[in-house]
This record gives sequence, structure tokens and C-alpha cells, in this order.
Amino acid sequence: MSRTEPGSAKGNPDGEDIASAILSALNHRDRRVRGRVIEEAARAADPDRLVKAVADQVDAVRRNAAMDALVRGGARSVPALVRALDDPDPEVVMFAASLLGKTRTREAMPYLVRLLDYEDVNIVQAAVESLGHLRATVAVMPLVSLLERDPWVRYAAIHALGEIGDARAAEPLGTALGDRDGWDLTIAALGKIRSLRAIEHLATALYESVTSSEFEAPLRALGDALRRQPAAEPLWGIPAWTRLARERTAELRVQLAELLERGSRDAPEDLELAEAAATLIRLLRIEPLYGSLVRAGRRPVLRPAIQFHAIGIGAAVVPAVAEGLLDPQPAVREFACSCAGALRDDDLAEPLIACLADSHAVVRETAVRALGQLRPIEAVAPLAERLMDPEPAVQAAAQEALGAFDPTAASHALLAYPRREPAVMIAMLRVMRSSPHPDQLPFLVDCLRGDDPEIRRLAVEAIAEQPDLDVVDLLEPALDDPDDEVRRAAVKMIGRRRTARSSEVLLELLARSPSLARLLVETLVEMDGLAIVPRLLAIYIAHPTEPYLPILVELAHLREPAAEPLVVGLLGDPEPEIRRIAIRAMALFGSTVATRHIIASATDPAWQVRATVAEVLGELGHPDARVELERLCLDEHAFVATAARHRLELDEGI
Repeated sequence: MSRTEPGSAKGNPDGEDIASAILSALNHRDRRVRGRVIEEAARAADPDRLVKAVADQVDAVRRNAAMDALVRGGARSVPALVRALDDPDPEVVMFAASLLGKTRTREAMPYLVRLLDYEDVNIVQAAVESLGHLRATVAVMPLVSLLERDPWVRYAAIHALGEIGDARAAEPLGTALGDRDGWDLTIAALGKIRSLRAIEHLATALYESVTSSEFEAPLRALGDALRRQPAAEPLWGIPAWTRLARERTAELRVQLAELLERGSRDAPEDLELAEAAATLIRLLRIEPLYGSLVRAGRRPVLRPAIQFHAIGIGAAVVPAVAEGLLDPQPAVREFACSCAGALRDDDLAEPLIACLADSHAVVRETAVRALGQLRPIEAVAPLAERLMDPEPAVQAAAQEALGAFDPTAASHALLAYPRREPAVMIAMLRVMRSSPHPDQLPFLVDCLRGDDPEIRRLAVEAIAEQPDLDVVDLLEPALDDPDDEVRRAAVKMIGRRRTARSSEVLLELLARSPSLARLLVETLVEMDGLAIVPRLLAIYIAHPTEPYLPILVELAHLREPAAEPLVVGLLGDPEPEIRRIAIRAMALFGSTVATRHIIASATDPAWQVRATVAEVLGELGHPDARVELERLCLDEHAFVATAARHRLELDEGI
């Protein structure tokens, strides 16, 4: 007998339906196949029959697969699992209680609460864990009542109350701290509760254990709880909090400093403790540890959290940040620069400027960015020095930072800067382009006469940004610059003015020098729209040569009727490349006349032209075009025939 794929009713050994076939394949040996079967079972199999598979004591693989399918079934599985709670087999009841929590459906909560009175401890524990998974607030008080039960049930209830996080559990859990066996578990649960009362219990626990080996558990939990209560003011209304700040600061300093100075230990538990330490330093205002806090920022994984707390302290942390800017470790200096920029305190400007000469590029770059945030005018000249930094990242940061300064102040400082190497001038021009000011104009005009084409191009772009200035006369000489990129920049910048004078200047250039014809035509059309068409036609008629073909192509884009006969005339040009340009332009018109002329070109003697015809025919959507495309599939040139067949396949969606 041949094997049948899961999901097929044929050949099923039980002779049943598709769902039966799925169930029978749940124990497939291949894990990938089994995964697909589980997905199908979650969607299509009878949940009651999956529950029966869970009761299978022999085939553990099948049982686990059935449990997985029930969980993935979500709300669809809940009725069957609820019915399973009345099964005479306690193990089935336990599995059903556990699975109900994993379905993440609220409908399961009342049924799980009822199980809390069950005699079987394992079933009660499974129900408790599921209620914790579901964060069932309706179960808080029933779970509290379990804190007096069997230790294993009690521990499960403590954990579940923490997972639920309801404030009503804070006081009962505080009382449960008297049980030393479950103390760590209760401490962790209190940390998950959003409640000032929970913080009070944790502050008391930290107070009592600050000098003991148990210190880390309440510290971690308190850090967790404080994330749920981020406002500092309410904390000072908690007696245990104020007592901790008043009486345990010295001991806390020793413990918290040790946690922050542990080096590069980046295990999750160590990171949690370090972040909790930083939280306490900020909220308890332990000023002697502000330096340790800044030094802890050297660890990349801790840096975002440490910076949050350092900045949250405010002005009081400035001396520690200033000290960090002088730290022997580059990573500390880098972090201190980052904090200094975010704090925006003027007292940090001078030490930040000193960091611009740091031997480490990353420190220099961060210092540059920080000064861009502070913007002290005395930093402009030192930042100009960084425009020649050996590291490109520092150069780029300096350009960006200088662009953030007040344009007047930055312009004066840059113009007073004595060095005029090309690299400095290029960077200055980029700054002036983003921060224009009238005082820059003499410098910019001088740059237009420079020997370096990049300097001339940047000067063109910077002049165009000058406010309240008619730049056309200034930039017109650049239209005849020997460098192509300078000329292109001048065309674009003049075109942005959109004045009659700028249109005349560009039209004159087009008439006498077609080297930038495409850019000129596109710019003129963008400036003046259809109003420029007669002028462009006149120029082409006066110069009907290849360099001026971009005029006709642009007019074809505009579907200008007066240009269509001129384009058709190009189909008789002796040069195949001109004929190809004409065919593409005719396709842009899309008219009946254009289509007929394109079809006629399918017999062109040049195979390159016929290939272009095949390329555009499919875009025309004309019945005759399709017929001609089919003929081109038989073309004597293999490339043309292949291009035509490919075009037909595209049209047919093959």
C-alpha cells in the first residue's frame, strides 16, 4: 500500500476524513514535515480529537505535537480544553490547564480560577501558572489566598502575582517576604508591580541587605519597579525611600560603584544590575557616584541607559562629564562628549574644544557633533581646523556642525580663518551653501575665478543660495566654464530662478552651444512649461542637427503636435542611431500616425532599428502593432526575433 501525504483522505489507514489524516501524521519523524502538519492541525483538526491525542501515554512525540497544535489554535481550542478540565484523568486536566494559559484567550480565565480549589497540587500549580501567563487580574485575590498553601503552590502563586503586576498584590507579597525560603522569588515579583507600596517594600529590603550577599536581588527588583514608576517626586513621599537615602548612602556608594566598575561583563544579569545602580544614583541623587556613572558609559551595551540617567540628572552632572572629557580611556571621553552635547551646558564648551585635538578619531568626531549642539562661537575656528582632519568622518561632522551655527557668526569666523588650502575652501563652501549670508559674497565671487573646478562648482551652488540677490548675472559667466560639471551646476542654479531673464540666458546658451542640450531643454520646460515650446521649436528648425535632438525628444514627451512631423522626418536619416531615437520619440507621441510610422520601420535595413521597433511596439496597445510584433518574431536577425518574442511574453504575462 502506498503512503499518502498528510491532508489526503485517500489511503488513510483509518479510512476517515482529512482531519484524521492530519492527526495520524502528528508523529511524523521528519521535524519539518511535523511542523507543517501541526500548523494544519491547528487550523483544521477537531480540537477534541487533539485533546485525546494529548492523553496518549504511549506516543510522546504525537502528544507533544497535539499540544503544540492546540496552543496554535488559540480561541478555537478553548472549548475543547475547557471540556478536558472534567476529564477523569488528572494528567489530562493538568495538561489542559497548562495549555489554556498558552492560548492567550481571556475566555479561559474563569475556568482556570475554579481549578485553584482542586485537590491535586499539580493541577492547581498548572492553573496558577496559566493565570500568570494570561495576566488575569480577576485572579489576584484567589491567588493571594494561595500564599498560605503548600510551598510549591505558594511559590507558583507568588510568581503569577508578579506576572500579573496588579497593585493589590503589593501588600500580600510584602507580608510574604517573611518566608525566607521564597524571599528571592517574592522580591522579583514585587519588582514587576506598578505600585509605590511595592517600591516601599523593596526599598526596605534593600536597606536591610545593603551590606549582605543578598543585596543584588532587591537592587535588581527595585530597578525593575522604578522603571514602572519613572516620576521621581512621589518617591520622596515613601518613608523607606527617604530612610534609604538618609542612612544608607555610604554603604550604597560602595556597592553601586562596584557594580558600575565591573568592566566589560555583559551578561544580562550584570547589565540589569548596572542599569538598576544607575537608576538609584539618579533618583537618590548620589552625587559622589556621578563620576562612576559617566565612566560606566564606556560599555557600549550600557551606553543608552547610562546616558539617559546622566542627562536626567541635569546640571548637577556637568562636573562629572567635564572630568570624563579628560579620562584616560577613549571610550569614556567619547561617552562624555556625547553627554555634553545632549546637556547643552555652556560650561562644557571649553573642554569639548580641547577634545577636538584628541588622538582618537571617534572622540574628535563626537566632540565635533557635541559642539554643533552647543554652538559656542569660539568653537568655529577650531571646527574649521577639523575640516582638514585626516578622518573623513570627522571632516563630514565638522561641515555639518558648522552649518548649524548662526550664519552671521559662522560666516565671519570662517572668512577670518587664515588658511586657504583647497580642502578648507571646499569645506567652507559647503558650509556657506547650507548657511548663506551676504557677507560671504566677495569670497564666493573670488572662488568662481579659482583654478579648482570643484571649488568653482560649489561657489555656483553657494551663490544660488544667497537670499534677496539676483544671481543670474553673477552666474552667467559660469555657463561657459571649461568644466562640464560647473556648466551643469550653473544651468540648474539659474533655472531655479524662474525669471524671464534666466529663460533668455538659457535659451541663448542652447542656441549657441548644444553640449548641454538635454539639461537645458529639461530645465527650460520645467521653468516655463508649454510656453517655451515655440522658442524650442525655432531653435531646432534653425539647427536641425543631431546635438539638438534632445529638443525633439522633450517635445515628444510633451506630445507637442508641431514636433511630430519633425520627428517623422528623422526616420529617413542615414544614421541608424538617429532613426532609433526617432522611433522612441514617436512612441512617446502614441498617436495613430506615429504608430503607423513605427510599424513601417519594422522593415528598416538596420537590425538595431528593427530591435528598437520590437521594443516599443508592445507599449503601443494597437492591434496592428501586435501583428507586426508577431512578424518580427521571425526576423532574420536572432537578436530582433528574441526581443520580439520577449516583448510578446511580457504582454501575455508569461
